Amino acid sequence: MSTQSTQPIPQLLLTPEEEARIVADLKAAGLLDPSGKAVVNTLNLPNPPVGLFAQVYADIYSFIKDSTAVDANTKFWFSAAAAINGNDSIGSAQENKADRFIRGTTQYGLAVRGRLAGLSQSQIEAGIQRTSNLIGQNVISQILQVGGIPVFGSMLTNDIAAAILTELPVRRFEQDAGGWGGSFYFWNESLNYGKSPNVTVGTAILSGLPASASPTKQGQPPSLTEFLYANASASVDAGIQSVSASNNAPISSLRSLLNSFSSTLSQIKTAGQQILTTVWNAETPAYIKYQIGVIDTPLIALERRRTGNLLAGPNLPNVSRQSISGDSVTTVYKDGGRVVQDLDVGIEHWTNADGSTGTMTVEPDGEISLAQTLAGGGVEVAAINPDDRVDYVAGSGAMIGAPGSDRDTLEGGTGNNTYAVQTLAAGVARHDRRPGWRGLAVRRIEPHCGCGCQARDSTRDLDGRERGPVPIRTLGQG
Repeated sequence: MSTQSTQPIPQLLLTPEEEARIVADLKAAGLLDPSGKAVVNTLNLPNPPVGLFAQVYADIYSFIKDSTAVDANTKFWFSAAAAINGNDSIGSAQENKADRFIRGTTQYGLAVRGRLAGLSQSQIEAGIQRTSNLIGQNVISQILQVGGIPVFGSMLTNDIAAAILTELPVRRFEQDAGGWGGSFYFWNESLNYGKSPNVTVGTAILSGLPASASPTKQGQPPSLTEFLYANASASVDAGIQSVSASNNAPISSLRSLLNSFSSTLSQIKTAGQQILTTVWNAETPAYIKYQIGVIDTPLIALERRRTGNLLAGPNLPNVSRQSISGDSVTTVYKDGGRVVQDLDVGIEHWTNADGSTGTMTVEPDGEISLAQTLAGGGVEVAAINPDDRVDYVAGSGAMIGAPGSDRDTLEGGTGNNTYAVQTLAAGVARHDRRPGWRGLAVRRIEPHCGCGCQARDSTRDLDGRERGPVPIRTLGQG
């Protein structure tokens, strides 16, 4: 456990009454060390209690929330700490969002490193709670020792030390910088306050933590892939909870996936991005927020819906195991299917248990392209535009436009017959095979009112001949 040889001057000294209240809270919870200046070793407590420090956190926040002497980061930390330690049992809706996001990020980070295989959700929650209680032990002990609210960097190092730099009784719950729940918000803060060279949380995620700069002399490798996966997955959970969308039934057809999920995907992206930007005025660089919110969140949301793991989480019921190799996350499902996701560039490749294979790519502007070759030889391709309109083509030879072409372009055909479609008007356009036409059925999937209304569209075939107007019908009408 990390300790500081010399304590910096506190931001705010506690009054005797405030200090007495903290001591009373600790005594009531059985947490006060006999010295009266420290918290007992919480690692020795069986079945780590939930909310062990919730009351003392709430009291400290009431002391500092209106103080001009205490910085914004410290206020934010304590504003959310009670709900996080209490695992949603207390706190406002906003504070509980913080709890779900931080605990979700923590669990997804551990899971993707292969640390949680074979554990039940209750065992996982107990392990994360033990770390949360150790954070409380470190932070409150420091407050008692200095008689006030420490400088934020010093206090945060005690938080980080408990989460990622302490040898825990169950070592599989030891985190790293990319999987620490506070990394998204405190990216620019010192991970090793008072040490030289100074290493920020973000630097440790991007470049690793050298052993020479670690308070415990434990080095860590870069963990950006884990950071992207954990935070994007927690963002998806936030979206699922906001729109009340959940489903654990796998979908094998891209047509069915997009017809049932495209509008919900838009809502999940919006809700997730709100968590990552508006709700969290976080220090993570804008380009990484963009990567998580615009590229990785929809990639993970679509994959979770495709495989029946779209449940409020952290909860991936159909996953067998996960691992990280370089920039890639590999997920193996209980039915034998697997997916490899490269979150740095927004690409995934999957192989289903039945032998069908597919690829999904999210472009920098948010456009999503999907292609799947079915086990029986059929092909499906689709493009989800940044404005959430969807193009879909199926049939032998169906493909996304050639490299360098507009990603809205889908091509499909049988034999030597091909047909290219650019973005169509809103609605679901069906182009039937007709004499003189080169191509097969091409459908635009679009959220629709379901009333069966008839719109009109006009397009040309590869020969440049006008082939409209063409009836636009809902996908359900064939």
